[in-house]
Amino acid sequence: MTLANCERCNRIFNKIKTPLCPECIEKEEDDFKIVNEALREQPNQTVQELAEKTGVSEKTILRLVRQERISSDSAIVDVKCGKCGAPAISLSVRLCRRCAQDMAQAAARACSRVGKTGDGSPSEGGDETVHKTYERKTGKA
Repeated sequence: MTLANCERCNRIFNKIKTPLCPECIEKEEDDFKIVNEALREQPNQTVQELAEKTGVSEKTILRLVRQERISSDSAIVDVKCGKCGAPAISLSVRLCRRCAQDMAQAAARACSRVGKTGDGSPSEGGDETVHKTYERKTGKA
């Protein structure tokens, strides 16, 4: 059994499938019904509007959107970049375009340094090992 902290109340519980403890699963279901009804009455509300109208926390509403239990285009607009706080590209990426590009460039620089010695020359077998591993995993040369 895996122990985890409940995302809602932070209590420790035996995690099976959900990130919530058994008590909070019931509360989350009640919140889901409230938010779903509010969206049926008035679609495309922002997360803030839904939270104010329903009394359900923004964190809970975003968790429901992430789990794809509710869908609201305007809720996705409210997702912020985890690095700088700007609007995120999408719910799954959670980075703005600038931060995503910065991370991609940093990853490329890190990959180019793999298998090199401190003076920049290839280490013994370093680049070959990387290429062989890539070929083995992808089947591409």
